[in-house]
Amino acid sequence: MKAKTPSLSSKSKAAEVRKDEAAIINVEHLIRLAKEDVAWKSEKLYSKTLLKDAELRIVLIGIHEGSAIEMHEADSTVCLHVLEGILIYATEQKTLPVSEGEMFIVEKGTLHGLSAKIPTLFLMTKAV
Repeated sequence: MKAKTPSLSSKSKAAEVRKDEAAIINVEHLIRLAKEDVAWKSEKLYSKTLLKDAELRIVLIGIHEGSAIEMHEADSTVCLHVLEGILIYATEQKTLPVSEGEMFIVEKGTLHGLSAKIPTLFLMTKAV
């Protein structure tokens, strides 16, 4: 029995579905495309859904220098993987810098916010 192919963003040239139905995402190309996107150049916050299906969502998110995603509660367990820059993760108790190449998990129900002192791109992967 073959697994159902996830829906990849049709605009993402960095993602493709191979004949074995595995979603392959070229991260370096993805970063390049994001930086060329008008939305990245003109907005303080950037997001692009890369994969969305009934169980999983992957979103590329960008935060420009001095910008922030306000405190909010995680509605499911989330994995954040910093691709470029330094993401500042804050809870009511602590603030942690997360560097390029590092990943961290935010548990469901955790109140947190995100910011950046330099332009930062990261992947958010969450179960839905």
